[in-house]
Amino acid sequence: MAILGIVIFAAAALNFELCLSACSRAEYEKNGVCCSKCAPGSHVHLHCTADANTTCVPCPALTYTGEPNGRDKCFHCTKCKAEFGLRAIKSFFTVCRPHSE
Repeated sequence: MAILGIVIFAAAALNFELCLSACSRAEYEKNGVCCSKCAPGSHVHLHCTADANTTCVPCPALTYTGEPNGRDKCFHCTKCKAEFGLRAIKSFFTVCRPHSE
């Protein structure tokens, strides 16, 4: 009887999760519609509608997105302060290190 209870609970939990996540991992929800995510390095220009897909544009200079997204804006890149002896060592997610390293 305990196994039946576990099976019923698991089925209910799965059904609840499916109700909450109707969109696939490659989509995001906007106004009740599943929209295609933008590729890394771009962001949403126009969210999708029931009749039109998401419109994406490249991130402006000194900004980025590192993964598929439904963001309206890109993240700002970290600026390393040369006056503190720092320089960028990565060009994707900026990491600042002292010049001596």
